[in-house]
Amino acid sequence: MNLVTLGLLLAFFGWAWDARVIRSLILSLREREFTQTAILSGTGTLRLVLHEYLPYATPLVFSTLINNMSWAIGLEMTLAILGLVSVEIPTLGTMLYWAINYQAILLGRWWWVLTPITLSILLFVALYWLSVSISEYLDPRTRIQRVGA
Repeated sequence: MNLVTLGLLLAFFGWAWDARVIRSLILSLREREFTQTAILSGTGTLRLVLHEYLPYATPLVFSTLINNMSWAIGLEMTLAILGLVSVEIPTLGTMLYWAINYQAILLGRWWWVLTPITLSILLFVALYWLSVSISEYLDPRTRIQRVGA
């Protein structure tokens, strides 16, 4: 499996959860009072989406995007360990594949296994922190609390 096929596979299996979450947010925003007020005052659909819904949906979109990155990295690592992707492309998963293939633990070369595992854990923690901080920064409710209004 090359990079294009892997990307298409990840896109095919990764979009449904995020679409459901974002759709549920938009449907809940549609039922709020400010939506009815905006519709009754003659606000157009595009303006309603851009000015009323987008500030509430942006933190969720960014956090799901970052969570998708973590999911894609984890799935690529899993597929590489199983040997289902091209092992010529240097990734964390192929590092683990070759370490397992050459029996690094039995040979006493524990750093062959520990390095990609440590890097992947640090990467997942960093992406989680980035997701939380972007969510906190862009969320209108926490923005109001930060400003103190």
